[in-house]
Amino acid sequence: MNNLENQAILLGAKLTEIAIRNTTETIINKVSAVKAKKDDKETINVLEEIINDLIKDKNDLVQVSRAYEEEFIMRKISEDDLVYITENLIPVLNELFITLMGFKTIDDENTLKIEEIQSLMKILHPILSTETLKILQLLGFDFKSAIGEPLTELLRNLILSKTISNNTNMTEIITPEVVELLKNKSAFDNFIKFTKGL
Repeated sequence: MNNLENQAILLGAKLTEIAIRNTTETIINKVSAVKAKKDDKETINVLEEIINDLIKDKNDLVQVSRAYEEEFIMRKISEDDLVYITENLIPVLNELFITLMGFKTIDDENTLKIEEIQSLMKILHPILSTETLKILQLLGFDFKSAIGEPLTELLRNLILSKTISNNTNMTEIITPEVVELLKNKSAFDNFIKFTKGL
């Protein structure tokens, strides 16, 4: 369970506790019991206590309501954000597909691949429209949990996999071959060209 789910469960438990605490039956029983004693001062004290408890419950309910609202707002993507996503995602995906396929210009050899990409973009465009995203969100789809969190974790893991840990022995990284590569300017330049192509 993630933190947002835990927060929702805690808020639900708090709401249940408030709802049970001062039910109508409980209040009627308190008032009936104090009236039976026929002590005006005690009756007034009990009624004041009931009123204070009800005011506290109202404040607690407002607090829970605001917390639920904050949880909802955190999960909801605004109208402006939906428009921004739909206007900018398609061109980025198009560029990404072209880059992944290894070409930037249109020539006879790549025309078919570019046409395939354009066909894919025509299919994706209505799927990634503002209306579709809004409908999915209204149906309860949580874009941030479903896409944002896994993408963040994937990128985090990718970055961590590329870093050198404190336990890494430098002799594992700087091998005799790497030393020779660093000594030879031509070999080093070729290595840099090669790595840019990856």
